[in-house]
Amino acid sequence: MSNDDALTDSERAELEALRAQAAARQNAQARAELEALREAQQKAQRQAQEDARITHIREVNRRAMEPDEDLHMPFAQKLVLGVLAVIVICCAIYYYLRH
Repeated sequence: MSNDDALTDSERAELEALRAQAAARQNAQARAELEALREAQQKAQRQAQEDARITHIREVNRRAMEPDEDLHMPFAQKLVLGVLAVIVICCAIYYYLRH
Protein backbone atom coordinates (compact mmCIF):
# COMPACT_ATOMS: atom_id res chain seq x y z
CA MET A 1 0.00 0.00 0.00
CA SER A 2 1.21 3.41 -0.80
CA ASN A 3 1.03 6.44 1.40
CA ASP A 4 -1.76 7.99 -0.70
CA ASP A 5 -4.13 5.06 -0.11
CA ALA A 6 -3.88 5.08 3.66
CA LEU A 7 -6.36 7.16 5.65
CA THR A 8 -5.61 8.91 8.86
CA ASP A 9 -7.73 8.29 11.93
CA SER A 10 -9.51 11.63 11.54
CA GLU A 11 -10.21 10.98 7.85
CA ARG A 12 -11.46 7.50 8.68
CA ALA A 13 -13.75 8.91 11.42
CA GLU A 14 -15.03 11.59 9.02
CA LEU A 15 -15.71 8.95 6.36
CA GLU A 16 -17.61 6.81 8.87
CA ALA A 17 -19.62 9.85 9.98
CA LEU A 18 -20.50 10.63 6.36
CA ARG A 19 -21.54 7.03 5.80
CA ALA A 20 -23.68 7.13 8.95
CA GLN A 21 -25.31 10.36 7.78
CA ALA A 22 -26.01 8.84 4.37
CA ALA A 23 -27.52 5.75 6.01
CA ALA A 24 -29.64 7.95 8.29
CA ARG A 25 -30.89 9.95 5.29
CA GLN A 26 -31.68 6.75 3.44
CA ASN A 27 -33.58 5.38 6.46
CA ALA A 28 -35.49 8.65 6.83
CA GLN A 29 -36.38 8.59 3.15
CA ALA A 30 -37.56 4.97 3.41
CA ARG A 31 -39.69 5.86 6.46
CA ALA A 32 -41.15 8.85 4.62
CA GLU A 33 -41.99 6.68 1.61
CA LEU A 34 -43.58 4.08 3.88
CA GLU A 35 -45.62 6.76 5.67
CA ALA A 36 -46.74 8.21 2.32
CA LEU A 37 -47.76 4.74 1.18
CA ARG A 38 -49.74 4.17 4.39
CA GLU A 39 -51.46 7.54 4.02
CA ALA A 40 -52.34 6.78 0.40
CA GLN A 41 -53.68 3.38 1.43
CA GLN A 42 -55.78 4.91 4.22
CA LYS A 43 -57.07 7.58 1.86
CA ALA A 44 -58.05 4.94 -0.69
CA GLN A 45 -59.79 2.93 2.03
CA ARG A 46 -61.70 6.00 3.27
CA GLN A 47 -62.68 6.83 -0.32
CA ALA A 48 -63.89 3.26 -0.88
CA GLN A 49 -65.96 3.43 2.32
CA GLU A 50 -67.43 6.78 1.27
CA ASP A 51 -68.25 5.40 -2.19
CA ALA A 52 -69.95 2.37 -0.62
CA ARG A 53 -71.96 4.64 1.69
CA ILE A 54 -73.03 6.86 -1.23
CA THR A 55 -73.97 3.81 -3.30
CA HIS A 56 -76.06 2.46 -0.42
CA ILE A 57 -77.85 5.80 0.04
CA ARG A 58 -78.55 6.04 -3.69
CA GLU A 59 -79.96 2.51 -3.71
CA VAL A 60 -82.21 3.25 -0.73
CA ASN A 61 -83.41 6.47 -2.35
CA ARG A 62 -83.98 4.73 -5.69
CA ARG A 63 -86.11 2.07 -4.01
CA ALA A 64 -88.05 4.74 -2.14
CA MET A 65 -88.84 6.60 -5.37
CA GLU A 66 -90.09 3.53 -7.26
CA PRO A 67 -93.88 3.43 -7.58
CA ASP A 68 -95.50 0.70 -5.57
CA GLU A 69 -97.87 -1.78 -7.15
CA ASP A 70 -100.28 -1.62 -4.26
CA LEU A 71 -101.06 0.83 -1.51
CA HIS A 72 -99.22 0.22 1.70
CA MET A 73 -101.49 2.08 4.09
CA PRO A 74 -102.19 1.23 7.68
CA PHE A 75 -105.69 -0.05 8.36
CA ALA A 76 -106.59 3.03 10.45
CA GLN A 77 -105.68 5.32 7.55
CA LYS A 78 -107.85 3.29 5.17
CA LEU A 79 -110.69 3.40 7.70
CA VAL A 80 -110.48 7.20 8.04
CA LEU A 81 -110.45 7.66 4.26
CA GLY A 82 -113.43 5.32 3.91
CA VAL A 83 -115.44 7.17 6.57
CA LEU A 84 -114.63 10.52 4.92
CA ALA A 85 -115.72 9.15 1.54
CA VAL A 86 -119.03 7.95 3.02
CA ILE A 87 -119.61 11.36 4.65
CA VAL A 88 -118.91 13.18 1.37
CA ILE A 89 -121.28 10.87 -0.53
CA CYS A 90 -123.99 11.32 2.13
CA CYS A 91 -123.61 15.12 1.99
CA ALA A 92 -123.81 15.08 -1.82
CA ILE A 93 -126.97 12.94 -1.75
CA TYR A 94 -128.51 15.15 0.95
CA TYR A 95 -127.87 18.36 -1.03
CA TYR A 96 -129.09 16.71 -4.26
CA LEU A 97 -132.35 15.60 -2.65
CA ARG A 98 -132.98 18.95 -0.91
CA HIS A 99 -132.82 20.96 -4.14
